[in-house]
Amino acid sequence: DLFRAGTTWFFNQAIASQLDRYRHHVPVETYAGLSYAVSVARKAAVEFRYRGPMRLISDVPAVMLHGALRQLSASWTRHLKMRQEGRKSSPPGFRSVHRGGCLYWQVQDGAGPCPLGKVLKVTRPGTGDRPAMATLRVPGKIGLVAVRYHRELPAATLVRFASVRVDGAGRYWVTVQYETTQVRQAAAGGVVGIDRGVA
Repeated sequence: DLFRAGTTWFFNQAIASQLDRYRHHVPVETYAGLSYAVSVARKAAVEFRYRGPMRLISDVPAVMLHGALRQLSASWTRHLKMRQEGRKSSPPGFRSVHRGGCLYWQVQDGAGPCPLGKVLKVTRPGTGDRPAMATLRVPGKIGLVAVRYHRELPAATLVRFASVRVDGAGRYWVTVQYETTQVRQAAAGGVVGIDRGVA
C-alpha cells in the first residue's frame, strides 16, 4: 500500500504540472521529458504523506515511479490524438489516494524484456476445477507475491510490463504485457500470376 500511495502522489504531482501547462497552451511534456523528475525527486529526498507521517519518495521503487509517468504520458497522447481528430475528450485527471490504484512497471532483463520464468513461476498446476497458482516477482521490498494463474503463457514468452491493480472491492489483479516468438508459416507451393499493368 505504501508503493501505491507513493506512485499515486507522484502521478498527481506530475499531472498538476501538466494541466497547468495545458491550460496556458504550453505543450505538455512527453515521457522522455518527465522521466528526469524521478531521479531529481529521489536525490532531493522529496517526501509524501502516508497514513499520517511523511515518507521518502525514494522508499518507492524507481521503476514504479517511471511506470506512473508512462501511464500519464499515454493518457495525454490518447487525449491529444482524439482532439486532433475532432472527437470529444477530457484531459487526464487526478488519481484518488483513498481507493483503487495501480502499480505499473517495466520488466527488464539487461537492456531488453525479461523471460517469463524470471518474473512468474508456477507453484501449483491448474486442474479442471481450480486455477494454477504462481508467484510474481514485484520490485522493491514486496518481493514474491502469490497469484492465481488463470491463463498459462508459452515458455518462450518475454515480459515487457507488469501491473498490480486494486479495484473498489479491495481485490488485486495482475496484468502482464508480453511478446512471443511468432512462427512464420511456410509458403504453400503453386504458381502466382502478376499483372504488371503494361498497356
